[in-house]
Amino acid sequence: MQGTAQHFELKNAQGMRVLLTNVGAALMEIQCSDRDGNVQSLIPGFPKATDYLDADYQSKNLCIGATVGRVAGRISNGGFTLGETYFKVPQNKGMHLHSETCGFQHQVWEVQSHTDESLVFKLKQQAGTCGYPGTVSVTASYTLSETNEITLVYEATTDADTVLNLCNHTYFNLAGGGSVKEHQLFIPSTQFLETMDNMVPTGRLLDTQEHNKDFSTHSRVGDRLGTGLDLAYALEKDHAPLRLYAPETGIEMQVSSNQLAAQVYTPPNFKGLNLRDQKFEDFPAICLEMQGYPDAPNRPEFPSVLLKPNEVYLSETTYSFKLRK
Repeated sequence: MQGTAQHFELKNAQGMRVLLTNVGAALMEIQCSDRDGNVQSLIPGFPKATDYLDADYQSKNLCIGATVGRVAGRISNGGFTLGETYFKVPQNKGMHLHSETCGFQHQVWEVQSHTDESLVFKLKQQAGTCGYPGTVSVTASYTLSETNEITLVYEATTDADTVLNLCNHTYFNLAGGGSVKEHQLFIPSTQFLETMDNMVPTGRLLDTQEHNKDFSTHSRVGDRLGTGLDLAYALEKDHAPLRLYAPETGIEMQVSSNQLAAQVYTPPNFKGLNLRDQKFEDFPAICLEMQGYPDAPNRPEFPSVLLKPNEVYLSETTYSFKLRK
């Protein structure tokens, strides 16, 4: 890893502030006012950009606020096949998760441009890194609008056939602390990917209502939580936005994306992490990772994550924040 950890700010006339770091092209903090005019911090993060380079944090691969790639989620079988060539990738406890130590979340990105309203990071990763084919060039563009929308656009190209499935791994808590159990969540889906014990998809889709994981009507997160959520919900093309709402603050977030899966993850706690001075409880946040299907390189029945030369990978996600009275 090369480069110096830096932080950057986006802001608008409404008083919204977004802090980012070039370590992992990550969101560090999102601040906006609640229904009572109090400023809330809506995502957990570390106080300083250099904290994201901490060796212990990096070893946990928690990806807080970060851009995850080359392939978000899990890859089974120790690798994947393109054409007639098998590509072996590193494993940790028998699994390749979030591209492990070579993941984009661990890299120090370059800054291509920065204004008060926008920030563009760029990264080039050479062919053969952690076994992946193709030299990949990626940009991550963050834009803050005057209507409190954060738009994140990933674009990428390759010089050889490869696989690419990026996501942003921000943990949200729209109450500014405590637990997300009282949050209300809407996901425009009635199916999620069945997984084995190691969280690798079996290839089957399960009905959300039959397994008490249905958010196709606004539902309290705590009512569907069980021992914690870590599920990929299948989405239709041109699907409706996801919605997350905190009744404690009146803040609602809508998530619009061109991606076909939403990986919903609730960490049990943030113990051992020196995050900002927010007071968190069990199930302190929720991730809504907009991405392709996990383990797609090994599942021909899933939507493809293959990227070829002369193609442009494009992932677009907008996070819109508003107040309910």
